[in-house]
Amino acid sequence: MKHLVLTAALTASPVFADTVDVYVVDPDGEGVLQHESDVTIQEADLLIEGERPPGARGVVLERGKPVSWTDLPPEGVNERYGGDGPPPIVNLDDSEMDFDEDDLETTPSNGELQGEEPSVIDVGEEDTQDLTPEPDSMQSARIQPRDGFWIIEIQDQVFSGCSAAIESAAQTQMAALQTSGNRSIFGPNFTPEQMAPQLDWTQIGTNSWFGSHDMTQDGTGVFLQWGVQVISPTLINHRQHLTFAMGPLGNCDAYTFTQAAWMN
Repeated sequence: MKHLVLTAALTASPVFADTVDVYVVDPDGEGVLQHESDVTIQEADLLIEGERPPGARGVVLERGKPVSWTDLPPEGVNERYGGDGPPPIVNLDDSEMDFDEDDLETTPSNGELQGEEPSVIDVGEEDTQDLTPEPDSMQSARIQPRDGFWIIEIQDQVFSGCSAAIESAAQTQMAALQTSGNRSIFGPNFTPEQMAPQLDWTQIGTNSWFGSHDMTQDGTGVFLQWGVQVISPTLINHRQHLTFAMGPLGNCDAYTFTQAAWMN
């Protein structure tokens, strides 16, 4: 079951030298402001719909329109939107951005297309009720999972605000887990640290734990929340919430519910 954490580990981007230039279009048609950013080209490529043109390293944010790539040089972007010469360069600061994220056109997630209302959890905010919904308290009888071979079955996966690229990558990883299994030795006292020691775990019931792992830096990266509940000696529920933070390009969320079942 240690493989469950791979989804987060594989999607957490390393620090690359190539970062995107963010251009914010002036609503009055007087060019753009160029913002320096820590968002990597690889991270932006996952979030933005459509193919990135060869050599493109600029991202254009314009009110009422989808986020788009540009392969123009800074002065070319500025002139395209009514400016003259190279645009002013400023440090990326959300408080100075001349647009509202709500004004940007976004692509609905599969959950929204199905009429579902995904829960909103900010990066770093803990929501143990969503991740460990089964009734449990510190007074409940302790359940010890059996040692042996366990297999993983995906019950549900919902995305909120994610591009098709991120959804496809996450679905591919989870599909691989669907056919995986491993032999686990839990010993006399089960704890989720045996499966994912890299998370910071808190016990919230006799058979329930909440864990988190912050892989974000300067507003970009991945934040993982994980709820584990032992339902019976042969069944363990896992609920993961991955937040992909992309700085000025916003966040997207992936919610995955899996069950680990003891086989023999």
